Amino acid sequence: TPTHDDNTLDLTIHTRTTPDQPWTAHATGTLTRANTAPPSPQTTWPPTDAEPIDLTGTYQRLATTGLEYGPAFQGLHALWRRDSDNRLLADVRLPDSIDNADSTDGYGIHPALLDATLHALVAVSDGDEIRLPFAWTGVTLHATGATKLRVELDIDDDGTLSLSATDTSGQPVVTVDSLTTRPIDPAQLRARPRQTDDLYALDWLPWSGSVSPTPEFERYAVPTVGDDVLADTHRITTETLTHVQQHLAQDTTTPLVIEATHDDLAGAAVWGLIRTAQTEHPNRIVLVDTDNHPASRDALASLVASGEPQARIRNGAITVPRLTTTAVADALTPPADADAWHLDTSERGTLKNLTLVPSDSATRPLGPHEVRVGVRAAGLNFRDVLIALGMYPGEATMGSEASGIVLDIGPDITDLTPGDRVTGLFPDALANVVVADRRTITPIPTSWSYTDAA
Repeated sequence: TPTHDDNTLDLTIHTRTTPDQPWTAHATGTLTRANTAPPSPQTTWPPTDAEPIDLTGTYQRLATTGLEYGPAFQGLHALWRRDSDNRLLADVRLPDSIDNADSTDGYGIHPALLDATLHALVAVSDGDEIRLPFAWTGVTLHATGATKLRVELDIDDDGTLSLSATDTSGQPVVTVDSLTTRPIDPAQLRARPRQTDDLYALDWLPWSGSVSPTPEFERYAVPTVGDDVLADTHRITTETLTHVQQHLAQDTTTPLVIEATHDDLAGAAVWGLIRTAQTEHPNRIVLVDTDNHPASRDALASLVASGEPQARIRNGAITVPRLTTTAVADALTPPADADAWHLDTSERGTLKNLTLVPSDSATRPLGPHEVRVGVRAAGLNFRDVLIALGMYPGEATMGSEASGIVLDIGPDITDLTPGDRVTGLFPDALANVVVADRRTITPIPTSWSYTDAA
């Protein structure tokens, strides 16, 4: 937003997850055009009086605290500490997958590279308190297109820091006069926000269009079944298919309106049949469930003119099928007195009996070949549905495929460490913590997400 000063812009950053939700403000700031003299180029790197810090397993360790950095954001490659002035010095770079000019075009500084400049701060945290950036002051971009940076962080006792980053030749790229950080409890990072708008359901919504009625169309009313339900359904479906084929074979553009009651077995079969025919012959067939009220018959012409392929009419009111988001009204609640849980049923036979039951996966000692894993994503198969409905032969538990983070390893495991990302076959995989056989899991490729791996 322009201000009264031509050299200054006020900015705000808002987000929302769906078009019908309100905007949430996340940040405010001021952008100023100014001529700033860059700092002197860095000549010696790393400084001779700095002590190196081992970064082995850093990103795996951070993932266990809730700071899960994806492959594109794991840019911290070397770190030193200089005790004489409480400075951290870091080498950061973009991963090979985006380390090219095309990937950095359009950015003053690539977001993954800028984010990596602050990873030194969390890399040296003890895990009990993690500080995240809150307020930036005096951010100046001196050059663009960088893919590798040498970073100096000067940290005060109150958590405020200043930042200076140069390219590999020592030329300044970005400086930050002051960055205020705020502590956050790792438990807040590990908490997952409850999703309430990611499920969809079919709903019939009022059609409120205004069109001139179509003067001509052909009607075909599908009869309902009689006493012999199965035979009538086969006969009625066959007769409807024959009529549709004859209509489509004619040299005509007159729409065919098929009236079928969806609550009737034959009508439901016709709906499935005709929806397939509509995909093969668009704009030729209209499918409608009507109560045959006089006002509903009068509304047919407007429906045909609307171009809607399917509709329901009651007392002349037209409704059309639409996917709508639906909130999770009765979300499953983990047992309060258990460290671990998995999905099960209180009684087989219906999905209404799904529940989360306690598990000892988080606490029991690990034996040979066993690995304890915190689940991040799990696959749902038709087999799991059959188990819940009591239709699967024998005794079985739901969930068999998942991905997550290694939390602990058995006494004989030498090729995995806590923090490693793994995927594979897990018993009771629809859980928060599982114990798996090492021989059935494998590390996740760097470029895969947890969802991809599961």
